[in-house]
Amino acid sequence: MVAVGAADVELRTLGEGRFELLTGARKFVLRITDEQEKALSEIVTDILPKLFRTVPVREQVTAAEIELLAPYVKQLASMGVLLFPRQSIETVADLRLYSFIARRTAEADKVFGSVKAKRVTLTGPDRLTTVFAGLLRDQGLTVDGAGAHPRTETDTDAALTVAVSLGDEAGLDAINRRLCGEGRSWLPVLVTPGQLRLGPWTMPGESACPRCYGPPRPVADDLPATGSWLTLQPGFLGWAGGVLAHMTMRGFVPMGAEHPWGRITTIDAARCEQTSVRAWRDPYCAVCAPHAPARQEWAEV
Repeated sequence: MVAVGAADVELRTLGEGRFELLTGARKFVLRITDEQEKALSEIVTDILPKLFRTVPVREQVTAAEIELLAPYVKQLASMGVLLFPRQSIETVADLRLYSFIARRTAEADKVFGSVKAKRVTLTGPDRLTTVFAGLLRDQGLTVDGAGAHPRTETDTDAALTVAVSLGDEAGLDAINRRLCGEGRSWLPVLVTPGQLRLGPWTMPGESACPRCYGPPRPVADDLPATGSWLTLQPGFLGWAGGVLAHMTMRGFVPMGAEHPWGRITTIDAARCEQTSVRAWRDPYCAVCAPHAPARQEWAEV
């Protein structure tokens, strides 16, 4: 048997022999004996965390643990505590992503496989891309750059290119022209001493590009040494990287009408504030409009 333990299971005691088992958004109230409670508690706290890879259960737990688990397999499967993925799951991050998807769609294997096949390429200073790559991988996403297989923004088969720049909007503008010309989705990350701006999340012809948002500003001549920037402190990079990882997942996993495309998130390190707006695509933009040109004539409606 190949099975994994869902990453979002909790067991709570309600008293008087009643227990609450939470699996995602579902809640089950159980009335069980002390012996059953002991077995279920051991399964949830000790056995399920070991079942995080798509290899036979016997290779992940002991024979005694299999014997303890066996009487409850069907019931745990019906409650979504045990999952039976057909896609390969190799890490705890993969399991968290699969569990998250499985709670939201009946085609978890199809969606999970699609998300894992979408590569994110990171370019820019190592001190930032290394942090961001780690957080993206913790989200279960597939990442190139800042690791064993570094890439550049010329990597044409990436689903999303994240380009990080220290204060150089003109450099991001040049990347925007190139990637929009190739019809490739990308995310500019502009870092200045006091703020970090993620966006606009650009899908040429579908959402605003940085030029739609406004022309690039010249690099300031009086920028202080980067080591003193508030935006390059470890805690701040964790904050920004977390926003990046979450929004990337939202871009890859369909969930209702909300998505990151066209959105601009600004994180102010000095004020400890975060704001977000959505930029509208300029139908006459000199950079991205050729992918979805505006009508030049009147049309009756």
